[in-house]
Amino acid sequence: LKNDVVIRVVGGANQPMVGIPLTFTVTEGGGGITPQSGVTNANGEIATKWTMGAVAGQNSLVATAGSLPVANVRATATP
Repeated sequence: LKNDVVIRVVGGANQPMVGIPLTFTVTEGGGGITPQSGVTNANGEIATKWTMGAVAGQNSLVATAGSLPVANVRATATP
């Protein structure tokens, strides 16, 4: 993708959660992500570069952070 995927982790009152470890995993369509893990910054955000798989169609990734809800990201690849 041209732009990074950015996940923002917030707590009560929509306050950014700093230093939360996240892991990104491609779950559909192949391709890759870099970096595959990291921690949220002062804005509660973490970014990753997502390269779609080589075949047109649905691509998915998830971002996980311990017991927090999973973030699902989907995109359609048109190589």
